[in-house]
Amino acid sequence: MDTKQSDILKDWSLDRKWLSEFEARLDSIEVVTFDVFDTALTRTLDTPVDVFALIEKRLTDAHGAMFAGYAVKREDAEKTARHKAGACGRREIGFDEILDVLLSENRCFCSFRQVLADTEFEAERDVCFAVPEIKAAVRICIKRGIRVLFVSDMYLPECVIRDLLERVGYAVPDLLVSCETGCVKSDGTQWPVVRTVTGQNSRVLHIGDNEWSDGVKALEAGFEVLIFERARSDHRRGGPLTPDILPFSRLLRATMLSAAPGAGHPDCTVQPPDRTMARLGASWGAIVAGSYVRWIAARARTMGLTHIYFCARDGWLVQRAWQAAGLVSDRK
Repeated sequence: MDTKQSDILKDWSLDRKWLSEFEARLDSIEVVTFDVFDTALTRTLDTPVDVFALIEKRLTDAHGAMFAGYAVKREDAEKTARHKAGACGRREIGFDEILDVLLSENRCFCSFRQVLADTEFEAERDVCFAVPEIKAAVRICIKRGIRVLFVSDMYLPECVIRDLLERVGYAVPDLLVSCETGCVKSDGTQWPVVRTVTGQNSRVLHIGDNEWSDGVKALEAGFEVLIFERARSDHRRGGPLTPDILPFSRLLRATMLSAAPGAGHPDCTVQPPDRTMARLGASWGAIVAGSYVRWIAARARTMGLTHIYFCARDGWLVQRAWQAAGLVSDRK
């Protein structure tokens, strides 16, 4: 388990307004379908592809520098696999296809195929956790005798996603995964498949985070819809995809998810202007300032300094970071 999961859940403020709206929508509903990633499950990392940076770190720690740069290669392999599938008129790919491309473009990885798969599955298990509102919603469904079905557009095998769900407390879920059906929610082809499972005439309410895949396309297919934005992931903005981003990714995600729900249903990836800098300061800024004052403390010990003075306007911030880090209090 990722060590940040407990911290995030400890500070989680339940969106009771959304839960009340969910329960009010259940009259005459026979089946509730839930999106998986960023709805039933979310990650302790700011962006889904940051998982590849975690995989790179674990591979280099275990097998050495040959895996330096793995995160970008893994990301590129998926893009290539999707392009090849699209050229053949296929809507979705599976994890084995991504590995096939990755190994064909990086022959030195060929003897590590199972290691690469196991490491990715383990990394997903370690960073994924159950979203409290959705766990509560599933419990409400079970209590009222309403059938629950999970539906995911994802390249990971059905058995892996089922394991992710069961590990965090979703008991033996019914599950449809795009890489198994060959259809996706985003272009509408998955919804007829869902109908074959739920029954053609059943009243179905779908819960998901994506306005297009889980909203517009589900409505077009005749499903009722309730969007859940609370656990939506951000999109990586700039900077190289390397293990160096992991501390920032974890801290930023924790800061965003721990924010209390406001008047509306919160989307943690959309910040009002007056909160953007505060979030950056509480995440990336905290790591930078904390690292800086610890460097100052180390230098002071090395040089035998007995007093440190934080001067002028800029010194105020460094002094506050020094105090927050719990460093020696008698240094001025």
